[in-house]
Amino acid sequence: MPDPDNQRLLNELGRHHDRGSLLRFLHQPEVPPDNNAAERALRPARVPACGCARQVSHCSQNDRGAET
Repeated sequence: MPDPDNQRLLNELGRHHDRGSLLRFLHQPEVPPDNNAAERALRPARVPACGCARQVSHCSQNDRGAET
């Protein structure tokens, strides 16, 4: 008995392939192969409360942590 999740994925991939939308980016260079633009549009820009550029702490939360 096949796994229903795998079968559902296979059905969806076949449906998109039949519509010509699965590999459209191979034939139309203006279509990106990923959805990064959509992801960035959903993610709000990060601006610190001070309004200055974001400081890089390299995972240290304070001066003592930066020294170790």
